[in-house]
Amino acid sequence: TELDSTVEQAIIIFCRTSGLTFFLLNVSLCLVIIFDSDVRGRGYRKYLIVLQTSSMTFDLFSNLYVPIIQVNCRILYSSSFLADYLDIVYFATIEVFLFGQVLCAYFACVYYRRNMILPRGRRFCFVGWRRVVVFLSLQIVAWSVCVAMYTFLRDWKEEA
Repeated sequence: TELDSTVEQAIIIFCRTSGLTFFLLNVSLCLVIIFDSDVRGRGYRKYLIVLQTSSMTFDLFSNLYVPIIQVNCRILYSSSFLADYLDIVYFATIEVFLFGQVLCAYFACVYYRRNMILPRGRRFCFVGWRRVVVFLSLQIVAWSVCVAMYTFLRDWKEEA
């Protein structure tokens, strides 16, 4: 079954409109985070700004590519201008990587708040180089998942 062209155009228009709307909303949230004058959250703001920008990048990239999924036919395609330059395998790999960055940034925010509440010396309250090791291990896991995803999708596409 083929997707009707009017439905496809409606999906593309919706993605572009919602993408622009959420981009403007994310930019305004970034400005609120940057220009907040409360000194109590100064350390936390750097984690929030990373979370907001990584989330904004993920949304923007997804909305520019406009992936269309037809589950009944097991088809994933795109008819956007970015699809002419970027293969679906690369798109999926980049999308998984960006999603992993959003998760790592969210983890960093939660971890920071947790360490502010719990006293030092508690289990999993790492400071200094141990905190760096925790964050680096998350990045290594994210990169490993991306490499595995790319390999799987490339082989899957060649078989299809």
